[in-house]
Amino acid sequence: MKLILSCASGLLLAFSYPPFGFPPLVWISLVPLFFAVNDAKPVRALGLGFLTGLIYYFFAFRWVQVFHVFGHTFVTFLSSICFLGIPVLLIRLFIGRKGLPFIAASIWVVFEFIKQSWVLSFPFGILGYTQYAWLHYIQIAELGGVLLVSWLIVFVNTVVFGFLDMVFQKSAWSQKLRLLVLKGVLLTLAFGLPVLYSVIRISSLRYEEHPRLTVGFAQTLFHPRKVWMDNQDEYLGKITRFITDLGGLKADLVIFPELVIDRFLSFDSTIPLKDNVKILNELSTAAKSAQTNVLIGSLELKINSENRSQYNAIFLFNREGNLSGIYRKRLRVPFGEFDPFGGLIPGIQDYIISTTDAVALDEGPN
Repeated sequence: MKLILSCASGLLLAFSYPPFGFPPLVWISLVPLFFAVNDAKPVRALGLGFLTGLIYYFFAFRWVQVFHVFGHTFVTFLSSICFLGIPVLLIRLFIGRKGLPFIAASIWVVFEFIKQSWVLSFPFGILGYTQYAWLHYIQIAELGGVLLVSWLIVFVNTVVFGFLDMVFQKSAWSQKLRLLVLKGVLLTLAFGLPVLYSVIRISSLRYEEHPRLTVGFAQTLFHPRKVWMDNQDEYLGKITRFITDLGGLKADLVIFPELVIDRFLSFDSTIPLKDNVKILNELSTAAKSAQTNVLIGSLELKINSENRSQYNAIFLFNREGNLSGIYRKRLRVPFGEFDPFGGLIPGIQDYIISTTDAVALDEGPN
């Protein structure tokens, strides 16, 4: 029965997160797991939390398979043990004590903070993100970020668990009524106060009229790496035609996907890169000719006297064809964009590069 409850929590968490997208489920997703670990020994509580994590993160992190199945396996197992199993174990130690909802929610967000700050910098799967579409609740995030929303989610789950656990107890209703009312008040406040704050906050916003901006999206439906290897000139020609066609439709901004140019580019003329100048010139010329701004993803290489830096970047060319700005990706995917082991495991980087589309991996995050 405990295994079934643990699996149920994993499925509820998974279905509350994209791509399934049933956000209300997250508010009760941990309740079955709390019942499963209610009287479990610490080691078993750890295992039940780990099982819930395996199911949840398996679905939540499926997109990592695009880089490498080993990356998917690694982040799923690591997150399951460190960011679900261990927090649940610690929460189990406080079940039955006063102030459990406050303690459990605080334990959970401490681990979510570690998750987004640790060496992996892998903040995906954080509970608060499930509520992205509930605008009349998440305005409270401006007071404490997404972790405040996660705190409230775990708080509500713990209160619901305590409420149901008390209902199922065989003690007299006269003894339970006061505590049940208290838990009902806590649930009302956990939902009511953020909604009230959000309604007031949204109603106070004032929007100024601005000229309309026409944006064109150029979505490539082919594999960049293979096309670049097979026929770079043809692919680059398709990109410039996208810019010309969308510019002809009076698009003020043309947006391309991440890494649509699968080559290292550099704006440092001293760095010898094949076709670097040609690619940059064609993009610049296309933006100027179409009289539109172009936002396009590419790899970037920078070399100085101390180190060599590789980036997954996005470049903005303005209407005059000049480079207006560069954004370099801050959170990179382990095993696809960097080696999380920092070169500690011999041969792991060569293996990943040979079996994925990774051009090169840095040894740890920037």
